[in-house]
Parts: sequence; C-alpha cells; structure tokens
Amino acid sequence: MAFNATIQALEKITDFSNFERLCCDLLSCFKYEGIVPRGIGKKDGGIDAVFAEHSEDTVTSVFKKNVFHFSTRKDYETKIYEDLEKTRKHQ
Repeated sequence: MAFNATIQALEKITDFSNFERLCCDLLSCFKYEGIVPRGIGKKDGGIDAVFAEHSEDTVTSVFKKNVFHFSTRKDYETKIYEDLEKTRKHQ
C-alpha cells in the first residue's frame, strides 16, 4: 500500500478537537486560507470554524462569513440541522 499522509493523520486522531483541527487544516489548503477554528474543545454555539471574506464593490464593501460544522456522527444530516439551529439561536 502506498504512503498516504492524510490516512496517517486520520489514524492519529483520538478526539473530536483534533478532528476539527484537521478539517480546518485541510480547508486552509484550498479556498479557505485564513479559516479560524472556533470553540475547539468548548461550547461553540454549533459553529466549528468561520471564514470571513471581504470583497470591494463599487457601491459598498461586502463582508461575507462562511460557517463550518464538522461531525463524526453517522447521522450527520441530523447533526447539521442541530448545529444550524444552535447557530441561529446564538446569532
């Protein structure tokens, strides 16, 4: 079997905090450089990470936030809706 750094990293994950950190690290390698982990190991209001994007418009300045939710649960769709509700509750 060929060496795969991602598989090796996944095998070393022992808790959810490390899983969230890995997710943020992977996302930062792509479009989301500057992603900010939130609440790793704490109550985070359902938000695991945030990426803020600023773009200049000729009329107004726009600030767009992307909110990320990570889950290891098998019922991840249910978990997503639970986290979305928490995010709405905590604004």
